[in-house]
Amino acid sequence: MIAAIIVAGGKGLRMGQPLPKQFTDLNNTPILTRTLQVFDRCGIFDKAVVVLPGASTDYFNASILPGANLQGEWAIATGGTRRQDSVMSGLAAIQGDHGVVLIHDGVRPLVTTALIKAVALGARKWGACIPAVPAIDTLKRVDENGNVIETPRRDLFRMAQTPQGFRLDIIKAAYSNAIKAGMTATDDASLVESLGQRVRVIEGECMNIKITTPEDLAVARAYLALRSVSMSAG
Repeated sequence: MIAAIIVAGGKGLRMGQPLPKQFTDLNNTPILTRTLQVFDRCGIFDKAVVVLPGASTDYFNASILPGANLQGEWAIATGGTRRQDSVMSGLAAIQGDHGVVLIHDGVRPLVTTALIKAVALGARKWGACIPAVPAIDTLKRVDENGNVIETPRRDLFRMAQTPQGFRLDIIKAAYSNAIKAGMTATDDASLVESLGQRVRVIEGECMNIKITTPEDLAVARAYLALRSVSMSAG
């Protein structure tokens, strides 16, 4: 089995709009709609779950789902206070622990089907697989006062993206362990790493950005324009 969890349970306050950021229009199509459509057209998922804020379920059913024209069936799970809680809710909607699951941020709508399939393949092969891109700026480690402690080698660092793919037994064990240990992490791979499980990194995509601010939205529009030009030229 191959499952997908699209995490869209946040309130998105940094976007400065009344609607959660996942429902914000990106070139006349809601961000979340674009994300769901990319995963839907992959045609590789046996189970697909979208995690939403509890108060947004009616809006999603009335205003997002009808216009998305999705071919597969999408289950709805209710998100929690933290992203971590939302992922746990999505995992609870997937029965058993055989197969793999891909966990993706709902506000990364520019991901490609090629990357999704590559992560799914990597999860099957290695048990845990994430996409990442090289750090392009010089990194500084600082103390609590903002003083530089160290300038580490940039070539050893990667910036993690989603989707992140895992064998179901591994990711469910990681979340169970996180609950027992009281752990909080900013991505799923961190919890898997805490089990001592090796996580394989594959090449991510520079356009696969997470849209959290109005500036990100402007960048996403520019990327879409660039894609349109590239497709026309091809």
